[in-house]
Amino acid sequence: MRTNIGILALAMLLAGCGSDTSGDGGGTIHTPQTYTIYNDVYGQIGAGTVGAHAVSMPLAGTLQYTITNRSTTTPDYWDVAFATPTEYSYLANGQAWQGYALSTDVSTQSNSAAVLAGDYYFVVVCRNVVEDCMFSYTVLATY
Repeated sequence: MRTNIGILALAMLLAGCGSDTSGDGGGTIHTPQTYTIYNDVYGQIGAGTVGAHAVSMPLAGTLQYTITNRSTTTPDYWDVAFATPTEYSYLANGQAWQGYALSTDVSTQSNSAAVLAGDYYFVVVCRNVVEDCMFSYTVLATY
């Protein structure tokens, strides 16, 4: 009889309501979704300058970008990453900065990083000396 009660208790435990990973206390399971933040947007920035576009993450998750060279002459090169507002202010003031999914001196690139909930910038730093950087980019967020 004890064995049957133990098995019944284990079966009831395994068939329970599931775990609460949403943080709302409601017992629901959060299934991450992928959202397109920017889709195949054309960008052009001057040689040696910085372009930045806001990205907000309501929950922790993954930010991903794809940036493609659109130069009509020689390939353009840039540094690209997601930066927090603090790190972006360092970059804007000419100071050393760090980014998530940082790729340096690239022309066409895809990268991603796990990030916490919060505000970020998708940052492109044109490494060209003379010509503008011409590119298109897509940014996805999964949370």
